[in-house]
Amino acid sequence: MPRNYSFLSSASAAQATAHHLKRSLGITFPWRYKDALPLPRLTHDDLVFPTLNAELAHCGSLAKMWAGLVTKPLTYQVSQWVGERVLQNNLGPEYFPDGFLKGAYVAVTPALQALSYSPSDPMAWDKPFAKSIFTPEMHERFDREFTKLREMGDTGIELAVNDVHDARIKDIWVLFGPKRVLLANRPDPSRAILKLGTLTASAARSEDASNAMNALKLDLMEGIQVHIDVEYSLDCALTVYQTSSAKPIEGDAAAAAEEPAPTGDGADPVQQTVVKSFPVFHETTARRDLVLRFSSPYFEPSDAISQSGPGGMQERVWDWDWKISDIDYLLEAEGRD
Repeated sequence: MPRNYSFLSSASAAQATAHHLKRSLGITFPWRYKDALPLPRLTHDDLVFPTLNAELAHCGSLAKMWAGLVTKPLTYQVSQWVGERVLQNNLGPEYFPDGFLKGAYVAVTPALQALSYSPSDPMAWDKPFAKSIFTPEMHERFDREFTKLREMGDTGIELAVNDVHDARIKDIWVLFGPKRVLLANRPDPSRAILKLGTLTASAARSEDASNAMNALKLDLMEGIQVHIDVEYSLDCALTVYQTSSAKPIEGDAAAAAEEPAPTGDGADPVQQTVVKSFPVFHETTARRDLVLRFSSPYFEPSDAISQSGPGGMQERVWDWDWKISDIDYLLEAEGRD
Protein backbone atom coordinates (compact mmCIF):
# COMPACT_ATOMS: atom_id res chain seq x y z
CA MET A 1 0.00 0.00 0.00
CA PRO A 2 1.39 3.46 -0.83
CA ARG A 3 2.42 5.46 2.20
CA ASN A 4 2.61 9.21 2.65
CA TYR A 5 5.91 10.65 3.83
CA SER A 6 6.86 14.22 4.50
CA PHE A 7 9.66 15.83 2.52
CA LEU A 8 12.10 15.21 5.40
CA SER A 9 11.36 11.49 5.40
CA SER A 10 11.82 11.32 1.65
CA ALA A 11 15.17 13.12 1.83
CA SER A 12 16.28 10.69 4.54
CA ALA A 13 15.25 7.71 2.45
CA ALA A 14 16.94 9.07 -0.66
CA GLN A 15 20.11 9.69 1.33
CA ALA A 16 20.03 6.13 2.64
CA THR A 17 19.57 4.84 -0.89
CA ALA A 18 22.54 6.91 -2.05
CA HIS A 19 24.63 5.53 0.80
CA HIS A 20 23.66 1.98 -0.13
CA LEU A 21 24.61 2.45 -3.79
CA LYS A 22 27.90 4.04 -2.76
CA ARG A 23 28.66 1.20 -0.34
CA SER A 24 27.62 -1.69 -2.59
CA LEU A 25 28.67 -0.52 -6.07
CA GLY A 26 30.59 2.69 -5.50
CA ILE A 27 27.95 4.82 -7.24
CA THR A 28 27.99 8.48 -6.27
CA PHE A 29 25.02 10.79 -6.80
CA PRO A 30 26.76 13.88 -8.22
CA TRP A 31 23.48 15.80 -8.37
CA ARG A 32 21.88 17.30 -5.29
CA TYR A 33 18.70 16.08 -3.68
CA LYS A 34 17.63 18.94 -1.43
CA ASP A 35 18.91 18.14 2.09
CA ALA A 36 19.99 14.58 1.27
CA LEU A 37 23.56 15.84 0.76
CA PRO A 38 25.43 18.57 2.64
CA LEU A 39 25.15 22.05 1.18
CA PRO A 40 27.01 23.85 -0.15
CA ARG A 41 29.97 22.13 -1.75
CA LEU A 42 31.79 25.47 -1.71
CA THR A 43 30.82 28.72 -0.05
CA HIS A 44 30.87 31.71 -2.36
CA ASP A 45 33.75 33.18 -0.37
CA ASP A 46 35.89 30.07 -0.79
CA LEU A 47 34.88 29.83 -4.43
CA VAL A 48 36.12 33.32 -5.30
CA PHE A 49 38.95 33.85 -2.80
CA PRO A 50 40.65 30.50 -2.09
CA THR A 51 44.20 31.90 -2.14
CA LEU A 52 43.38 35.02 -0.14
CA ASN A 53 41.53 32.99 2.49
CA ALA A 54 44.54 30.71 2.87
CA GLU A 55 46.75 33.75 3.45
CA LEU A 56 44.28 35.32 5.89
CA ALA A 57 44.23 32.16 7.98
CA HIS A 58 47.63 33.24 9.35
CA CYS A 59 46.69 36.90 9.83
CA GLY A 60 45.15 38.78 12.70
CA SER A 61 41.54 39.80 13.15
CA LEU A 62 42.16 43.33 11.83
CA ALA A 63 43.50 42.05 8.50
CA LYS A 64 40.56 39.66 8.17
CA MET A 65 38.08 42.44 8.92
CA TRP A 66 39.72 44.75 6.35
CA ALA A 67 39.62 42.00 3.74
CA GLY A 68 35.97 41.27 4.46
CA LEU A 69 34.86 44.90 4.38
CA VAL A 70 37.07 46.36 1.64
CA THR A 71 39.42 44.06 -0.25
CA LYS A 72 37.04 41.24 -1.12
CA PRO A 73 33.98 43.33 -2.10
CA LEU A 74 36.09 45.70 -4.22
CA THR A 75 38.02 42.91 -5.91
CA TYR A 76 34.83 40.99 -6.66
CA GLN A 77 33.03 43.99 -8.14
CA VAL A 78 36.01 44.89 -10.35
CA SER A 79 36.32 41.34 -11.67
CA GLN A 80 32.59 41.14 -12.42
CA TRP A 81 32.74 44.48 -14.23
CA VAL A 82 35.59 43.20 -16.42
CA GLY A 83 33.61 40.05 -17.20
CA GLU A 84 30.56 42.08 -18.19
CA ARG A 85 32.66 44.30 -20.46
CA VAL A 86 34.19 41.27 -22.20
CA LEU A 87 30.75 39.83 -22.89
CA GLN A 88 29.02 43.03 -23.95
CA ASN A 89 31.90 44.22 -26.13
CA ASN A 90 31.99 40.94 -28.04
CA LEU A 91 28.38 39.79 -27.98
CA GLY A 92 26.60 43.11 -27.76
CA PRO A 93 24.36 44.55 -25.02
CA GLU A 94 21.32 43.22 -26.85
CA TYR A 95 22.52 39.67 -26.14
CA PHE A 96 24.10 39.99 -22.71
CA PRO A 97 22.67 39.70 -20.17
CA ASP A 98 19.02 39.42 -21.25
CA GLY A 99 19.47 37.27 -24.36
CA PHE A 100 21.86 34.95 -22.60
CA LEU A 101 19.52 34.49 -19.63
CA LYS A 102 16.63 33.63 -21.93
CA GLY A 103 18.70 30.82 -23.39
CA ALA A 104 19.86 29.67 -19.95
CA TYR A 105 16.25 29.69 -18.74
CA VAL A 106 15.28 27.28 -21.52
CA ALA A 107 18.40 25.11 -21.19
CA VAL A 108 17.97 23.96 -17.59
CA THR A 109 15.02 21.63 -18.25
CA PRO A 110 16.59 19.48 -21.01
CA ALA A 111 19.90 19.57 -19.12
CA LEU A 112 18.44 17.94 -16.01
CA GLN A 113 16.43 15.53 -18.12
CA ALA A 114 19.68 14.48 -19.79
CA LEU A 115 21.09 13.68 -16.34
CA SER A 116 18.37 11.08 -15.84
CA TYR A 117 19.06 7.38 -16.34
CA SER A 118 16.64 4.72 -17.49
CA PRO A 119 17.47 0.98 -17.50
CA SER A 120 15.34 0.72 -20.65
CA ASP A 121 17.66 3.17 -22.49
CA PRO A 122 21.02 2.64 -20.79
CA MET A 123 23.10 4.28 -23.54
CA ALA A 124 21.15 7.56 -23.73
CA TRP A 125 24.06 9.39 -22.10
CA ASP A 126 26.30 8.48 -25.04
CA LYS A 127 23.91 9.86 -27.65
CA PRO A 128 24.72 13.12 -29.48
CA PHE A 129 22.29 15.29 -27.49
CA ALA A 130 24.05 14.86 -24.13
CA LYS A 131 27.44 15.42 -25.74
CA SER A 132 26.16 18.57 -27.44
CA ILE A 133 25.08 20.38 -24.27
CA PHE A 134 27.80 19.31 -21.80
CA THR A 135 31.54 19.86 -21.97
CA PRO A 136 33.70 16.73 -22.43
CA GLU A 137 34.85 17.00 -18.80
CA MET A 138 31.27 17.19 -17.50
CA HIS A 139 30.18 14.32 -19.75
CA GLU A 140 33.09 12.13 -18.64
CA ARG A 141 32.39 12.84 -14.95
CA PHE A 142 28.79 11.71 -15.10
CA ASP A 143 29.61 8.86 -17.47
CA ARG A 144 31.52 7.20 -14.63
CA GLU A 145 28.35 7.09 -12.52
CA PHE A 146 26.10 6.02 -15.40
CA THR A 147 28.52 3.19 -16.18
CA LYS A 148 28.07 1.90 -12.64
CA LEU A 149 24.29 2.18 -12.97
CA ARG A 150 24.44 0.19 -16.21
CA GLU A 151 26.41 -2.49 -14.39
CA MET A 152 23.81 -2.49 -11.63
CA GLY A 153 21.20 -3.18 -14.27
CA ASP A 154 17.85 -2.12 -12.89
CA THR A 155 18.24 1.12 -10.96
CA GLY A 156 16.95 4.27 -12.61
CA ILE A 157 17.10 7.98 -11.85
CA GLU A 158 14.63 10.49 -13.20
CA LEU A 159 15.08 14.24 -12.87
CA ALA A 160 12.23 16.50 -13.93
CA VAL A 161 11.78 20.27 -13.83
CA ASN A 162 8.19 21.25 -13.23
CA ASP A 163 8.67 25.02 -13.15
CA VAL A 164 11.51 27.55 -13.31
CA HIS A 165 10.74 30.53 -11.09
CA ASP A 166 13.89 32.54 -11.63
CA ALA A 167 17.27 32.51 -13.34
CA ARG A 168 19.95 35.05 -12.55
CA ILE A 169 23.63 35.51 -13.30
CA LYS A 170 25.56 34.67 -10.16
CA ASP A 171 29.19 35.00 -11.29
CA ILE A 172 31.21 35.69 -14.43
CA TRP A 173 34.63 34.03 -14.70
CA VAL A 174 37.23 34.93 -17.32
CA LEU A 175 40.48 33.14 -18.15
CA PHE A 176 43.15 35.22 -19.93
CA GLY A 177 46.07 33.30 -21.40
CA PRO A 178 46.98 30.19 -23.37
CA LYS A 179 44.85 27.11 -22.85
CA ARG A 180 47.91 24.87 -22.52
CA VAL A 181 48.86 26.82 -19.38
CA LEU A 182 45.57 27.64 -17.67
CA LEU A 183 43.89 24.27 -18.26
CA ALA A 184 46.98 22.13 -17.79
CA ASN A 185 46.79 19.14 -15.44
CA ARG A 186 50.09 20.19 -13.92
CA PRO A 187 51.32 23.74 -13.29
CA ASP A 188 54.04 25.11 -15.54
CA PRO A 189 56.90 26.30 -13.28
CA SER A 190 57.91 28.89 -15.87
CA ARG A 191 54.52 30.59 -15.68
CA ALA A 192 52.85 32.56 -12.92
CA ILE A 193 49.08 32.28 -12.44
CA LEU A 194 47.49 35.54 -11.33
CA LYS A 195 44.02 35.69 -9.77
CA LEU A 196 41.84 38.72 -9.12
CA GLY A 197 38.43 37.71 -7.86
CA THR A 198 36.83 35.82 -10.73
CA LEU A 199 39.61 36.70 -13.20
CA THR A 200 42.58 34.44 -13.92
CA ALA A 201 45.59 35.28 -16.07
CA SER A 202 48.98 33.77 -16.79
CA ALA A 203 52.37 35.32 -17.46
CA ALA A 204 55.94 34.17 -17.91
CA ARG A 205 57.85 34.57 -14.64
CA SER A 206 60.25 37.50 -14.51
CA GLU A 207 62.11 39.33 -11.76
CA ASP A 208 61.95 42.60 -13.69
CA ALA A 209 58.68 44.50 -13.28
CA SER A 210 58.60 45.88 -16.83
CA ASN A 211 59.35 42.47 -18.31
CA ALA A 212 56.64 40.92 -16.15
CA MET A 213 54.10 43.44 -17.43
CA ASN A 214 55.07 42.74 -21.04
CA ALA A 215 54.80 39.00 -20.39
CA LEU A 216 51.30 39.52 -18.99
CA LYS A 217 50.25 41.52 -22.05
CA LEU A 218 51.55 38.79 -24.36
CA ASP A 219 49.60 36.09 -22.53
CA LEU A 220 46.44 38.21 -22.56
CA MET A 221 46.58 38.10 -26.35
CA GLU A 222 47.08 34.33 -26.54
CA GLY A 223 43.67 33.13 -25.39
CA ILE A 224 40.44 33.80 -23.52
CA GLN A 225 37.53 31.77 -22.14
CA VAL A 226 34.41 32.87 -20.28
CA HIS A 227 32.33 30.94 -17.74
CA ILE A 228 28.98 32.14 -16.43
CA ASP A 229 27.35 30.70 -13.32
CA VAL A 230 23.56 30.88 -13.49
CA GLU A 231 21.55 30.33 -10.32
CA TYR A 232 18.03 28.98 -10.72
CA SER A 233 15.09 28.76 -8.38
CA LEU A 234 12.98 25.88 -9.63
CA ASP A 235 10.47 23.22 -8.75
CA CYS A 236 11.94 19.83 -9.51
CA ALA A 237 11.30 16.18 -8.78
CA LEU A 238 13.69 13.31 -8.35
CA THR A 239 12.66 9.68 -8.68
CA VAL A 240 15.03 6.90 -7.73
CA TYR A 241 13.52 3.58 -8.73
CA GLN A 242 14.37 -0.06 -9.19
CA THR A 243 12.58 -2.55 -11.38
CA SER A 244 11.36 -5.79 -9.88
CA SER A 245 14.39 -7.74 -11.10
CA ALA A 246 16.88 -5.51 -9.28
CA LYS A 247 18.76 -6.49 -6.16
CA PRO A 248 16.85 -5.49 -3.01
CA ILE A 249 17.97 -2.34 -1.25
CA GLU A 250 18.96 -3.41 2.22
CA GLY A 251 20.28 -1.99 5.42
CA ASP A 252 19.87 1.75 5.98
CA ALA A 253 17.76 2.28 2.87
CA ALA A 254 15.30 -0.45 3.80
CA ALA A 255 15.07 0.92 7.33
CA ALA A 256 14.47 4.42 6.00
CA ALA A 257 11.60 3.10 3.92
CA GLU A 258 9.86 2.00 7.10
CA GLU A 259 10.22 5.32 8.94
CA PRO A 260 6.91 6.66 10.21
CA ALA A 261 5.54 9.68 8.43
CA PRO A 262 5.99 12.91 10.39
CA THR A 263 2.86 14.98 10.57
CA GLY A 264 2.27 18.69 10.60
CA ASP A 265 1.01 21.57 8.51
CA GLY A 266 2.95 22.41 5.40
CA ALA A 267 4.58 18.99 4.99
CA ASP A 268 5.18 18.16 1.36
CA PRO A 269 3.44 14.89 0.49
CA VAL A 270 5.76 12.28 -0.96
CA GLN A 271 4.62 8.95 -2.30
CA GLN A 272 6.78 5.90 -1.66
CA THR A 273 5.77 2.54 -3.05
CA VAL A 274 7.55 -0.60 -1.84
CA VAL A 275 7.19 -3.75 -3.93
CA LYS A 276 9.09 -6.79 -2.63
CA SER A 277 11.52 -4.43 -0.82
CA PHE A 278 12.30 -2.51 -4.03
CA PRO A 279 11.56 1.13 -3.06
CA VAL A 280 10.45 3.73 -5.56
CA PHE A 281 10.99 7.24 -4.21
CA HIS A 282 9.05 10.07 -5.78
CA GLU A 283 9.30 13.64 -4.56
CA THR A 284 6.42 15.81 -5.58
CA THR A 285 7.26 19.39 -6.50
CA ALA A 286 9.91 20.84 -4.19
CA ARG A 287 11.54 24.20 -4.73
CA ARG A 288 15.31 24.36 -4.59
CA ASP A 289 18.23 26.39 -5.86
CA LEU A 290 20.59 25.05 -8.49
CA VAL A 291 23.70 26.48 -10.15
CA LEU A 292 24.77 25.61 -13.69
CA ARG A 293 28.04 26.81 -15.16
CA PHE A 294 27.99 27.70 -18.86
CA SER A 295 31.35 27.79 -20.64
CA SER A 296 32.31 29.40 -23.92
CA PRO A 297 34.82 27.83 -26.31
CA TYR A 298 38.45 28.62 -25.60
CA PHE A 299 39.32 31.32 -28.11
CA GLU A 300 42.94 31.24 -29.27
CA PRO A 301 44.30 33.79 -29.96
CA SER A 302 42.19 36.21 -27.94
CA ASP A 303 41.10 38.23 -30.95
CA ALA A 304 39.33 35.13 -32.28
CA ILE A 305 36.55 36.14 -29.89
CA SER A 306 35.53 38.64 -32.59
CA GLN A 307 36.40 39.03 -36.24
CA SER A 308 36.74 41.81 -38.77
CA GLY A 309 33.92 42.12 -41.25
CA PRO A 310 33.72 43.86 -44.65
CA GLY A 311 35.16 47.35 -44.69
CA GLY A 312 36.81 46.87 -41.32
CA MET A 313 33.47 46.72 -39.50
CA GLN A 314 33.40 44.45 -36.49
CA GLU A 315 31.08 41.47 -36.82
CA ARG A 316 29.64 39.70 -33.81
CA VAL A 317 30.59 36.06 -33.46
CA TRP A 318 27.43 34.24 -32.42
CA ASP A 319 28.66 30.66 -32.59
CA TRP A 320 30.00 30.75 -29.05
CA ASP A 321 28.38 27.35 -28.50
CA TRP A 322 27.83 27.64 -24.75
CA LYS A 323 28.07 24.28 -22.98
CA ILE A 324 27.31 23.27 -19.41
CA SER A 325 30.55 22.52 -17.58
CA ASP A 326 29.41 22.11 -13.97
CA ILE A 327 26.38 21.65 -11.74
CA ASP A 328 26.30 22.86 -8.14
CA TYR A 329 30.12 23.24 -8.24
CA LEU A 330 30.69 19.47 -8.45
CA LEU A 331 33.73 19.55 -10.75
CA GLU A 332 34.98 22.77 -9.16
CA ALA A 333 35.01 21.20 -5.69
CA GLU A 334 36.50 17.92 -6.86
CA GLY A 335 39.23 19.79 -8.72
CA ARG A 336 40.33 21.36 -5.45
CA ASP A 337 40.56 18.09 -3.53
